[in-house]
Amino acid sequence: MVALGVRVAVAEEPATFRSAEVCRPCHTMIYDEWRQSSMARSPELAGWSLEASLEALRFMGQEEKIRPLCYACHAPVARHTGPLDLSTSPHREGVTCDYCHSVRAVEVSSRINVATVVPGEVKTGPHADAVSTGHETLELPLIRRSEFCAGCHYFAWPTNGMPTDWTYAQWAESPYRDEGVQCQTCHMPRRPGRSSSHPGAPMRGGVASHRFLGARDLPTLQGALALRVRRAGPEIVVEVENVGAGHNIPGGGGELRELELRLVPAEGQARAVARYRIRYLDEDGEVVSGSDDTAIRYADTTIPARQTRTERVRMPVDAAARVELWFWYVNQEVADRDGAEASSVLVASRDVAAE
Repeated sequence: MVALGVRVAVAEEPATFRSAEVCRPCHTMIYDEWRQSSMARSPELAGWSLEASLEALRFMGQEEKIRPLCYACHAPVARHTGPLDLSTSPHREGVTCDYCHSVRAVEVSSRINVATVVPGEVKTGPHADAVSTGHETLELPLIRRSEFCAGCHYFAWPTNGMPTDWTYAQWAESPYRDEGVQCQTCHMPRRPGRSSSHPGAPMRGGVASHRFLGARDLPTLQGALALRVRRAGPEIVVEVENVGAGHNIPGGGGELRELELRLVPAEGQARAVARYRIRYLDEDGEVVSGSDDTAIRYADTTIPARQTRTERVRMPVDAAARVELWFWYVNQEVADRDGAEASSVLVASRDVAAE
């Protein structure tokens, strides 16, 4: 198993990050894509854990410990520059342009991932021949590789070592790594175009999309999963296959996310057939939060890349039903525990006719 780690940002000079609005005039298309992405909305997407549980964190005396850890990836400029303040730009911009294009290196180690960040006039990118009138440019081959993403998507809770987001580790153990398929291949697909709207910007065969499509984009989610159902006498056989993700599904989010396989009979109550997820356990086998110091192990039923989960469900041959596959961004169990709002989407469904 690839070791897990906590991401830490290190600056070689005083941090002076720019707002994405500064990038917008020249990189209009890329800005518009980023603005709609989960990267730009990362503080909002994490808001349930940062804000909804604030009173509980204060009561437990954990606020000052937990908030910096969340901000390290969901609002890295705010974490990097000191005060955890999201009231001004670029602090409130989530994973903003200037942060990623100021990264120079990511050291992936056993327990701590160190991203060396150098904000300033030099902006890194994938092209050696890039020229800009607004800043200096530097080719960074790392920005094309999955190791760049490991700075945030490779995280274990520091007090108990429980993995919270180990998407990078899952990719590293998948067939995709050996095939040379990087995170950027799927989440930043390339298309012909110009990376800058400035006159004279070259036409390129591959400009990376900055929409960062993932589980919050339904077509992307549907393309990653296959749901197959067939009759077998008094049973129905259901297969759920991870056909398109280079990491486990659900990926990231620790205990938050869940893939639920649900049976909806033509007559009767709907019920969950299987739940694919992560659950953290204490020494007595009780379910606890991944950030709880009492968590000592975890149970993982998520679906790795190109693997299939098969479920057999008894159902009379004269009965009809529908099989549904739901993706939970925040599952009901965690929502009830932490006073958050549960959120899910129907990914796929298949009808099973009576014989």
